[in-house]
Amino acid sequence: MQPVAIAKPTFERFRRTRHTAQYFDPSAPPITKPDAEWAIEKATAAALAGAQALLTAVPPERVS
Repeated sequence: MQPVAIAKPTFERFRRTRHTAQYFDPSAPPITKPDAEWAIEKATAAALAGAQALLTAVPPERVS
């Protein structure tokens, strides 16, 4: 089963935003509601793609 990949620009945006939230940087732009909405949308899509890939590789009837 292939892992679900996140494009490098998307990963970098997640990484930079997390870093900004975790380590105070006064020069960094603030994290906004649209930033959070974007992250939730991307994470949800990746989680769904991962679940679909898992269900394709291992159908539920094979798991007990």
